[in-house]
Parts: sequence; C-alpha cells; structure tokens
Amino acid sequence: MMPFLCDKIGDVKLVTNISETLMHLSEIVTPKYVGLQVIKYVAAAKAPNTIKEGCNVLIKMTDEFGVLNMAPKEMIDFGILAANNTNP
Repeated sequence: MMPFLCDKIGDVKLVTNISETLMHLSEIVTPKYVGLQVIKYVAAAKAPNTIKEGCNVLIKMTDEFGVLNMAPKEMIDFGILAANNTNP
C-alpha cells in the first residue's frame, strides 16, 4: 500500500488523510521503516507537490518520534534530492 499512499500524497484532497495514515502506520510499525518507504517511493515521483508533501510528512514524523527513531542519512540525501528538483 505504500506505493499508492506515496503516489497520492500530492493530491490536495487526500493529503491530510494520507499523512495521518502514515503517522498511524509509524506508530504500529517503526517510524524508521515508514520513513524509508516514503523516501523510496516519493524520490521516484515526478510531481513537485508529491515531493513537497513527502518532505512535510517526514518533518512531522521527525517532530513526533525524534531524529533517533528515523534514518537521518537517508533523510539528508532525500532533502538534497528534493532541493535539486527541476521544479521549484
């Protein structure tokens, strides 16, 4: 279900529901696993809104669970990839 959630996270109508679903999944499974899956599927996306909302979900997860429960190196690499996106 992660490819579907990460693909639809850029949709304005679904962004709140999907971000809440990802937060709840982080509580059930580890936040590190969910964060890595978000990075994996959002990094392959072409739409800039999908990348932006993927970054927002990772920020929420980091604020909620802390940096130690996330994958900081992968998040930094994803941040660089998002910053170097051709669409501003």
